[in-house]
Amino acid sequence: FTVLGGLSYYYLLQIEDALGLAEVVDDLSNNILETRRYEKNYLLYAMEEDYAESQRYSELALGIIARIEPLEGGLIGSDQHGRSTLLRLREQLYGYREIFSKLDQLRLEGQAKASDAVRPELRERGKDLVEESRRFVTYQRERILDIVGTLKRQLSLSIASFIAVAVFFSWLVGRRIFGALSIIERSARQI
Repeated sequence: FTVLGGLSYYYLLQIEDALGLAEVVDDLSNNILETRRYEKNYLLYAMEEDYAESQRYSELALGIIARIEPLEGGLIGSDQHGRSTLLRLREQLYGYREIFSKLDQLRLEGQAKASDAVRPELRERGKDLVEESRRFVTYQRERILDIVGTLKRQLSLSIASFIAVAVFFSWLVGRRIFGALSIIERSARQI
């Protein structure tokens, strides 16, 4: 019971950690979506406030990535998938910010043709950024489901083991008791 209780508690702690990380990853994804929303507003209305807000949200997203990275041994896991996805996401976010800054600079300098050439690249980088963040969110959710599945299998195996042990001991104890009672019965008949 102690071993099974300890294992169950360990899996519950893993689920708790993974859910905490999933919340942070959702915040990251939401910040990236907000970055894209302000990008769209900037491309439509060319307002400097939209550029500033987009940069602010991308900075918040980078802050979340910096907060997650030290946890990679525990919360992200020891596998390469979570770590590599996070690194790609950070690199894409830096690249996206660089292109966006270039676009804003060209707009401020009045180079309309050059800025029109940069817009498709910004949109493509933004789209890739959103896709990468969705992959990361999906990966974290799958991790939680894997832990829950492992816990369910472990608990099912424990229940089956307990039932098997109970049946065996019931049979063993019953056999000894009935064996002893039968000896007493034979002795009583002889008397």
